[in-house]
Amino acid sequence: MTQLTHLPLLGVQHGQIGPDSLDTMSHPIHLHGHYFRVLGSKANSMFPNNMTVSEVKNQMPDSDIAAALDMSHTAPRRDSAHLPENGWLAIRFTANNPGVWLLHCHINSHLSVSRPRSHLQLIGPLN
Repeated sequence: MTQLTHLPLLGVQHGQIGPDSLDTMSHPIHLHGHYFRVLGSKANSMFPNNMTVSEVKNQMPDSDIAAALDMSHTAPRRDSAHLPENGWLAIRFTANNPGVWLLHCHINSHLSVSRPRSHLQLIGPLN
């Protein structure tokens, strides 16, 4: 299933990417049209539901999840990153390239109909 998200142009976006339930495989995640900062990742861990990266850092400062996050502007800049097995990946990017961009697993067989795991992002106005 492909999901669509509409993001405002020039907005700074934070996102957490997690696997399907019971997924014990790691995934190379790729974002088209942008570079992003890798804020953190952790295997065999669940990112708190309905919490942003900033909320985790502020409300759970002593947690192992908060310890895995790097909110600095020197966090690694990439267009692909590793989503660890049964874990999460947190990224930040500036939505400054209008268009429709794909975020997906870079394992070719995962792009097939049997295991779709993609996300389309519409950046900029709808008109």
